[in-house]
Order: sequence, then C-alpha cells, then structure tokens
Amino acid sequence: MKNINDNVKITGFGTGSNTTFQVNDANSDILFSVKDNGNVQFSGSLIIGATSGTLGQVLISQGPTVSPIWATAGGSGWSLTGNADTVDGVNFLGKSNS
Repeated sequence: MKNINDNVKITGFGTGSNTTFQVNDANSDILFSVKDNGNVQFSGSLIIGATSGTLGQVLISQGPTVSPIWATAGGSGWSLTGNADTVDGVNFLGKSNS
C-alpha cells in the first residue's frame, strides 16, 4: 500500500480479490480499481475534459491525438423506426448498378 496523502491510498497487486490496481479513500472505500479480468470500477463520475457529461450522453472519439468529448446519443444516423418514410428504389442498401 502506498499513501499518496492522508486521504488517498493506492493498493492492489493482490490475487485474492482479483485486484491488480486500486485507489482507496481514507476510509478504505474503493474510488477506482482495475481488476485482473479487465473490468474497471468507478465509485463516482467519469470526468473527461473537466466534465462528467449529462444524462444520455456518450463519449465520442475525436481521433488518436485528441481527448474524447461528451455528445448526446442519437442523431440522424441509424434508428429503429422500421421502414416508415422510405421510398422503394431510393432508400436501400446495396448498389444501383447490376
């Protein structure tokens, strides 16, 4: 265990609880952990760029050298509306030549 200060401790690297890395508060409550099975556990918000996003937002990649951003899910992409408002011969998947 490594005390960063009186409020945060880094523990882990054990095998009994499947924890490989863990950050605890002064009361030994888990703030963040990465398990050896690849699971990541948070006890608070995931904060990207000083904000935790709002209800319904998702993280959007901006490429390999830029931090991701929060964005509202949905939009004009794929949706689950069936075939309403489609025109035969105009709205289709495939190619238009034979």
